[in-house]
Amino acid sequence: MRAKWATIIFLLLIYASPARSFEYYLHGIGKVIDTPLPPSLVLNTEELPVTYVVGPDSSGYIYGVEYKRLRHQRMKILKSLDGKKWEVLYTHNTEITSLYLWKDTLFFSDIKGRIFMWNEQTFEEVLRLDEGKYAIWWSWAGNEDFLLIGEYGKKSNSAKVYRTFDGRHFEVFFDIEDHYKIKDNGCHIHLVSIDPYDKIVYVGVGDNPPYRGLYIYKNGTWMFRNTNNHIINYVMNSGPLAVTYPDENRVFFYNDNFPQIIEYNKKKDELKPLATWFGEYYKAEMKFYDALRDPETGIHYVVSVDYHKEGMDYLWISLDGIVWRKISGGLINGTNTLYPIHIANGYLYMNNLRMKLFTREEALKLIYGKGSNFPVSGTLVENRLIIFPIHTKYPIAIVIKGKKFQNHLSTELNWKAINGTIEKKRDVLILSPSRPSSALELTGLKLENGWYTLGLCLKSSQPWGTQIRPVHVTVYTEKNVYGGLAQVSNEWRPFYYVFYMPTDGTITLSLLFNGTATYSIGCLFLSSNISTPKPNGKFLIGESYSKNVSLRIDDKTYYIGDLRPGETYVLHLKDLETIELLSGGAVDILITDKWEEKHGPIIANNQINNPESNSIFSVIYLLLISFILGGYALKQQMQ
Repeated sequence: MRAKWATIIFLLLIYASPARSFEYYLHGIGKVIDTPLPPSLVLNTEELPVTYVVGPDSSGYIYGVEYKRLRHQRMKILKSLDGKKWEVLYTHNTEITSLYLWKDTLFFSDIKGRIFMWNEQTFEEVLRLDEGKYAIWWSWAGNEDFLLIGEYGKKSNSAKVYRTFDGRHFEVFFDIEDHYKIKDNGCHIHLVSIDPYDKIVYVGVGDNPPYRGLYIYKNGTWMFRNTNNHIINYVMNSGPLAVTYPDENRVFFYNDNFPQIIEYNKKKDELKPLATWFGEYYKAEMKFYDALRDPETGIHYVVSVDYHKEGMDYLWISLDGIVWRKISGGLINGTNTLYPIHIANGYLYMNNLRMKLFTREEALKLIYGKGSNFPVSGTLVENRLIIFPIHTKYPIAIVIKGKKFQNHLSTELNWKAINGTIEKKRDVLILSPSRPSSALELTGLKLENGWYTLGLCLKSSQPWGTQIRPVHVTVYTEKNVYGGLAQVSNEWRPFYYVFYMPTDGTITLSLLFNGTATYSIGCLFLSSNISTPKPNGKFLIGESYSKNVSLRIDDKTYYIGDLRPGETYVLHLKDLETIELLSGGAVDILITDKWEEKHGPIIANNQINNPESNSIFSVIYLLLISFILGGYALKQQMQ
């Protein structure tokens, strides 16, 4: 009997208290599972004589470069129909650095920067990159309209991406000199990619600040974005090295400088952390050299590497980009170089080996085990899909609870200028420096313990091409210092940061400027209970709550409406795998198998109830149970 009452009390406490168990979803910290694989799992891997695999073409052939441990000996192109028996197609006179198949035609780059195209008889040279430049696996991108090739290799003051519509005639599509006058001989092209949903082009540029980052080509116009600054210290991310496309609205970028994955929301123009590897991975400066998404199963595959040679060469898998599972064992053991990777004919091809692709069921089991234990509580944030693999014989209750969220920043707070003056124009602060070094500070802002997302937009009166220095954005807590660099220009650019408050206390927010330009600071945002400044597409000012709530659970959409803080809406389902808050900003969620028995009647899946009525019934039930519990406690004391 006491166990029964304990269960009720436990559920009530979870339901009544703020849900904090999924903060790694809310603020993009992510979750890493690196425990050993179950002994029952045997990876289906085998060694191959090739690397740089592409294809298949319309004839069923896949192609690869003959694997040699010393790269300068990789000079033969091989082909195969089954991935087991390989025959030589072509022998080159120097190192081949990559292959690419576009419109059923095979291309390759060599170490001298020469680009060759197969003409049904042999390979002919069609392009020569700048001196010291060449193309590797992340340098190529193509669709049904055009092919792009980026210049990797020797760092210089110039870096280009070329475009061709026929494979033989090329034009300069991107040139860093059109965006920034580089003078440090530190530039080359990283990732080149074309969005399969809308043909947006993404170009990652490295390696030195302040020009490194992500260049986005949309509707005939280029725009620059810093791929989000790191959670811990002042390092501006270099241009990403890999990308996957989970759906038509989002893009996942895989970082170069440290182990972090960035999510780009195209509609909101938000680049924010999705997952970060801490501990030994951060210490070793692990990075991601290639990533792919299996379109059949939705599994993201990514391979890691570290420059400190501490054995971080691993394969990782994920279904949502947030929870990642390390795959190791057999030939995949942390000492083999795994990149680049390619999916073909049911296999994941890696460097000198291949592995049978995981099924979605296998991935679910590897990442989530036998499933979630009830009850599960957390917070859903708008446009961030979460996976809960739950399959039961009896209906489970999904309780959606309205949430209050707050933006702690505004232009009306006591901002102070150092070596300059402040002017307030509506929701924008304008800083006019009196010296080359100036700052904008906000002190004594009270915050509670937890993770926070900080956002702001910056604009300068001077263009970026004049090489104005990045802005230092710093958060001082009582125990730690967080921050990063923000490269500004004469266009509005958004920036996002994440930091942690270990205890309740106050912070100082500082923006340090270097230059005599006039700076505008807008879209100020700071919150612990929501990570997007634009719930339902409208910028959050002050306090709000879950309005116009709608969710997608697996393939079905539920329109709920407004949920004031504490108001609930209940669904009953037998199966659940994916859940996404489509609108409403953020809601708390409780998933339990005890709701029908302890908390009230089942609500049909297709029944759209009045949220306020749900809230009234929930309050009645809570009051009734509280009355019963109070009477039970009084009786115990009297005994």
